Amino acid sequence: PSGKVFDKWTATPSVTFTGNTFTMPASNVSITANYKNAAYTVTVNNGSASPAGGSMGSTITVTANTPEAGYTFDKWVVKSGSTAVTFASATSTQTTFSMPAGNVSVEATYKAKTYTVSVTGGTASKTTANVGDTITLTPGTAPSGKVFDKWTSTPTVTFTGNTFTMPASNVSITA
Repeated sequence: PSGKVFDKWTATPSVTFTGNTFTMPASNVSITANYKNAAYTVTVNNGSASPAGGSMGSTITVTANTPEAGYTFDKWVVKSGSTAVTFASATSTQTTFSMPAGNVSVEATYKAKTYTVSVTGGTASKTTANVGDTITLTPGTAPSGKVFDKWTSTPTVTFTGNTFTMPASNVSITA
């Protein structure tokens, strides 16, 4: 049966089994194959499972690891094993599923957070960016009697000429 593995033979009247054989007594014998729940394992990439496996129908709780700076949890995906895994909420950092009749490997996936770039007195090559993106700034026309001097930012970023590397936060730039 699905989700079960053979455990042992039983007989009425009782007989002694050696492997899958027994000596026939001088009477009719009724033989029954007995099964027990099969134990399956759960492998989790970027997270953990509790318990780390179980029998078919067991409730498994998976919890995603804390994402790296600049990333956010996206969803759970089945990497291998049964496609019969249905997460209670595939987009929650902690969710459950019912153990299928087989080993399964799942993975917590992440996506880059998007941050905003706002510029006063100029323009940016991007108005939204991910951590590590290079942003190029172009100063606007300076007010009468003034020339462009420098860029300032909140939070403070390091400018190399008219470029900077996007941090893990929104950035406001002023010329």
